Amino acid sequence: MSRLSRRVVHLASAREWRGGQNQVLLLARALAARAGEVEQVVVTGRDTLLAERLREAGVPVRLVGWRIGLSPAALAGALRE
Repeated sequence: MSRLSRRVVHLASAREWRGGQNQVLLLARALAARAGEVEQVVVTGRDTLLAERLREAGVPVRLVGWRIGLSPAALAGALRE
């Protein structure tokens, strides 16, 4: 396939490891196995367990410095990279 058919941005704003972060990791790893069909990136906070595990799995990660909840400015900056 010469052109990617899907682009996915996963957004995980929590700092701690919980069920949502585990689901993001599972989904991102499954999509990584479909390279060529899906281009993905996970946007998450700095120094999180999710970011560490995603890097170990070879999943692209954009780290943002939001404090509490979502920051539209931080998200926009991460997506421009």
